Amino acid sequence: MNKQLIFDHLHASYHMASQHQDVARLSLGDKALDKSCGGGLLTRRVHLIKAPARTAYATAFTMALLHQLTQVVSGPILWCGPVRHGGAGAVYANGMAEFGLSPDQFIFVCESHPLRRLSACEEALATPGLAAVVGEYGPLYEKSDLWGKVARRLQLASEKGTATAFLLGQDGAASGFETAWDIAPPRQQLTDQQDWRPVWDVSLTHARGGRKAHASLLWDSTSHHLMTAPTPVMRPAMPASVPPAYVAQGAAPSYQPQLSYGS
Repeated sequence: MNKQLIFDHLHASYHMASQHQDVARLSLGDKALDKSCGGGLLTRRVHLIKAPARTAYATAFTMALLHQLTQVVSGPILWCGPVRHGGAGAVYANGMAEFGLSPDQFIFVCESHPLRRLSACEEALATPGLAAVVGEYGPLYEKSDLWGKVARRLQLASEKGTATAFLLGQDGAASGFETAWDIAPPRQQLTDQQDWRPVWDVSLTHARGGRKAHASLLWDSTSHHLMTAPTPVMRPAMPASVPPAYVAQGAAPSYQPQLSYGS
């Protein structure tokens, strides 16, 4: 083999190894889910998180993942979303605190056009120093050819920088993404006598090198951990630090833990 070809091959191998040396896996608090996606959620990749329209389920679940991420990676979080004035899914400072996060960890980019939002995400992913990039893609998934190109470009960009990406929306093909998740209200009918903590019905619908899985996950805002939700989810002792507004919303299926101005 030509010496130059050997050198080029070694150089490419070294570059690939250096790009992946800081990759880690985040536990989802459920052994079955962790195993299904290869030992946990892979960092420095792009993950698709879907939830019903006009709800805050995707936003809240992403906040929980961001807290997990900030325990192993430092740097700001870039959030690219639409221009909005409140409404379901809008990020709220008090809601960040419930997930162990602070507003000074975030940089917000507000852009009305979904393609420009994801273009900003692509540039951010290729920029070293960021911990995470969150993009709200709106109706862009409806254009299948464009959606596939965007997925590939974002995945390539994520391998150049240091950030993990989470794309939030209502629907979209999972091809090209590291994982894809459907987040919904818990299937169990909850009442005001049951757990006040956020509970989600979480379905892993796509995992590169993994398999599909499902679990009910609970976020404990006192310990700041994701965990498998017990069945039934009964109310624990109420911590004194929980604000009244947080408690009043209960754990009903429309539960939005201080993440929106509406339900």
